[in-house]
Amino acid sequence: MPWREQGEKRAARRSRYQRISGKSKQNFEVIGGREVAVRLPLVQVWEELQAQVERVAGEAGLRIVPGIWKEEVRQRAGPPSRCA
Repeated sequence: MPWREQGEKRAARRSRYQRISGKSKQNFEVIGGREVAVRLPLVQVWEELQAQVERVAGEAGLRIVPGIWKEEVRQRAGPPSRCA
């Protein structure tokens, strides 16, 4: 680097971040007074929810886009006139 003198090495610095293990945190469920690990089959859950998520996203888009169009028209053409 240009600001370092030749031959100067950068000192090693400890990372301030906590070490993150490769495994995600497990979810626990209390059954009979004991905590039991519950593993969710994410692929199957997503397959079942995907159609519903897409439907809700489509409905949200259909509600948002007309508002965006109205605002763009208002900005370009001005507010609607009020004829008496």
